[in-house]
Amino acid sequence: MLGFSSKDIKLFLITLVISFAVALIILFIMLVPRIGNEGDDNQIKLIQARLKRLEDKIVKLEEVNEKLAKIEQLGQEISMLKERLNRLETSITHNDAKVSKKATKTRYHQVLPGQTLWGTSRRYGLTVEELRKLNGLAPGAVIHPGQKLIVSPANNK
Repeated sequence: MLGFSSKDIKLFLITLVISFAVALIILFIMLVPRIGNEGDDNQIKLIQARLKRLEDKIVKLEEVNEKLAKIEQLGQEISMLKERLNRLETSITHNDAKVSKKATKTRYHQVLPGQTLWGTSRRYGLTVEELRKLNGLAPGAVIHPGQKLIVSPANNK
């Protein structure tokens, strides 16, 4: 923004209006003794035209003041949205850290009587070949009850 608060702008407009009123009073006082001269009618018309232009400018300044107030409000809303976005990013980063910690743990399965590589691999969403590679087992290897098998690789992020 321009660095002006709405109070500064309102004070400026009030000062401008008061100055305008004082100038009109002084102008009126200067013209009162001349009333009655032939050129006075033309001067009055010129003054009236200038007054109309000044009034139009005041109306425009009031419109600018309203627009500045709206801009200030939008700036505050943007600041609030930035704060919300920062909190959301912090939350997402925190949740990503939690997920990363969970993903880095190696999971194990302890073989029970009657379990096979095929059944264990299906239980953990792996193929038999993947389960063999994770555990360094040869294609004809046999598993035994009580044996611990790695069923998820450790992710090194």
